Amino acid sequence: MKNFYYYLIGFALLTVLGIYSCDREKLIENADHNSSEVIEKGFSKINIDFITTAGKPYEAKRFVISNGTFYKEYSNITSIKNEIVPNNCSYRFVWHSGEYDTQDQLTLDLANKVYDFNFYCLDRNKTVSRVEPYVLIEEKDANAKLTYEWNESTNELTYSLDRKPGKIVDIVTWIDTKLLELPNYGLTSLGKNAEAMIGKDASVCFPPNVNLTISWGSAMESSDKKVNTVKLKFEKIPDNYTFVGIREATDNGYILPEPSTDFDKAKRIELLDANGKKIESKYIYPQFAVPNGLYYMTPNYISESEFYCPTIPVKVENNKASIFEYYPIKKNDLKPNTFHLVAEYYHTITNVKANFSDNKIQISGKAKQTKATNYSNYYYGVIVLDTKTKLKKINNLEKGIVSVLKQNNDYSIKYKDGLQIVSLRIPYSSDNFIVETDKL
Repeated sequence: MKNFYYYLIGFALLTVLGIYSCDREKLIENADHNSSEVIEKGFSKINIDFITTAGKPYEAKRFVISNGTFYKEYSNITSIKNEIVPNNCSYRFVWHSGEYDTQDQLTLDLANKVYDFNFYCLDRNKTVSRVEPYVLIEEKDANAKLTYEWNESTNELTYSLDRKPGKIVDIVTWIDTKLLELPNYGLTSLGKNAEAMIGKDASVCFPPNVNLTISWGSAMESSDKKVNTVKLKFEKIPDNYTFVGIREATDNGYILPEPSTDFDKAKRIELLDANGKKIESKYIYPQFAVPNGLYYMTPNYISESEFYCPTIPVKVENNKASIFEYYPIKKNDLKPNTFHLVAEYYHTITNVKANFSDNKIQISGKAKQTKATNYSNYYYGVIVLDTKTKLKKINNLEKGIVSVLKQNNDYSIKYKDGLQIVSLRIPYSSDNFIVETDKL
């Protein structure tokens, strides 16, 4: 009887161990597919290690996650662990290397899973323009292999990415590492042979340099393993031309989506010269190359049902960055006697105050990153008035000298839905910027 009792205990233990062994194998299998946890629908869990290409931890100066409503920001970190995020968010990475504060912002479209990423804080002393692509972020089990070829005679970069199907890998290419030094190059075509190319994001770093990140990997991918290939073609711009354009349009740190993935954003941004003539472009990014002068720029791909996109009166100058962050105004916020920051060179991070009193509006703006104003003289804003209010004049006091701004030069006025929308170009060097009206 005792032996039978021991037999029962042994059988129970073996059964438990067998069940444990089976469950462990399932857990390992599930872990391999990042699905061992039940996560609320619409959310994913992310882990990110910030590292060098040699695998050593590296400190990110700033890291922002946003979908416009959800917003989290971190400073001076080397990793993110077990962060629950909405599936569709934009991620802004800022790290210092060499002479650069490099920022890369990209959108990840996740799928209710656990994701483990490596983000590579690239050594900017070693990154080169055009001739070489780099892995920027990847799932740790993506098994990514990147090969490339540069054709000097045609200014074309061809690269191929081999990775585990469905795994996210983002590849970055610097279009121009020194935007304020000649010669400058722009991206003119992007040929692709890949079902898994799901998007692209552009970035501008400090001092001014531009790159393009292409995102690979989708939950909708077929299970057949494919090598994804891209061909980037670049072209030198005339030495007396300067790039102008919009890096991205964002809402509280979230990159507003484009209507398609044809990547030619120049088609969806209107640029007019001072005489109202439309500027055509052959560039994908940066979008336009033009001589110095006055221009009017408007994105036309943003949802009109949710946002209003004012035209900004851009002044293009040598040795200045004219590629801007653009902030559309939510229609619910478009109200009389309000001021809205609409565009800036990203790294300035402008803090603006607008004081409305009696018959004048006083505007003051300061850049958080004061060194960035060496590369950008202006920020752009909008004053919203009712149509009954008459704008008399706009004065700018600078170094003891008062100048009167000119309409259709320094500012423009449009009328919409019973509102008067005044788009302004405001110098960072302004000591006192005053808009005078007959009443408020």
